[in-house]
Amino acid sequence: MNNLKKDINSNNLKNLYLFTGPEVFLSEFYTNDIKKRLLGKGADDFNFMSVSRALPDIMAADSFINSYPFMSDKKLMVIKDSGILKKAPDDDKKYWQKALASVPDYCIIIFCENDIDKRSVIYKALSANGSIVEFKYQQGQTLITWIQKFIASNGKQIDSANAEYLIASCNPGMISLKNEMEKLISCKCENPNITKTDIDRLVTKSLESKVFDLADDIARGNKTAAYKKLEDIKDLNIKPPEIIPAIFSKFSSYRKIKLLSPMPLKQMALKMNQREFFVKKDMESSAGMSIEKIEKLLFLCKETDYKVKNGFSDGWTELMMMINI
Repeated sequence: MNNLKKDINSNNLKNLYLFTGPEVFLSEFYTNDIKKRLLGKGADDFNFMSVSRALPDIMAADSFINSYPFMSDKKLMVIKDSGILKKAPDDDKKYWQKALASVPDYCIIIFCENDIDKRSVIYKALSANGSIVEFKYQQGQTLITWIQKFIASNGKQIDSANAEYLIASCNPGMISLKNEMEKLISCKCENPNITKTDIDRLVTKSLESKVFDLADDIARGNKTAAYKKLEDIKDLNIKPPEIIPAIFSKFSSYRKIKLLSPMPLKQMALKMNQREFFVKKDMESSAGMSIEKIEKLLFLCKETDYKVKNGFSDGWTELMMMINI
């Protein structure tokens, strides 16, 4: 991604890009940024071609690529979610293999694709002649800074701890975070500072976050709260096979913390490949649990997973047992 930024900032864009990876927000952001920089106002109809969720027509693509731009130095083609890098007719493969080897200087082509077979001839042509940019989910301080800047640009503030809590509460991806931040910004009027209470009240939490909260209640011995959270999850028509792995993951984290104690928090976070915020939270949740109890719950998760997958149980009874253990 750093190379792409350099290309854009130096006004030295390559003729061929493949944007891939799970962070769709960044793929769309950089595609739109390139489009704004390249195309003059009113020139889109002549110098821009977009194909989404369908294989591009070879004749139309060839005509666009091999015709000079109109009232502009450049033209741009964007092919998005077409599946062309996974499966394409032989004629398409032959055309693109040849076309991508000699894209005219005035034309820039961006493929935005996640359904990819790296053995395909079109992917190999892209790899040989263009630049592949992988947009991974952003993490850590990069994401916190983006959240704080976005919220500040809308007249509100959020501290680092609550920004991390927001990240932990949402589904992965900047699009999800942006949607939830817009709710926080529009619904909170009396105080410019966004708090944990605001996040709990307004944000639609991810399933993983809900289950992690359930595991925290089990660890802390808050049975009433745990029962309520389990019922809330059940009301969402979530099935035990979706819940059990997240509980297992959380109790695995508790176990690692017990084994690594009394290692300093910073060193423990590095060892666990987690941010200090989350490790500290898990330390607090599991403080009253013995490693024997944690291991018993991990075994129960495995046993419940086996029973559910083999039709011996619907899983809900075993999840209630975890709360009562």
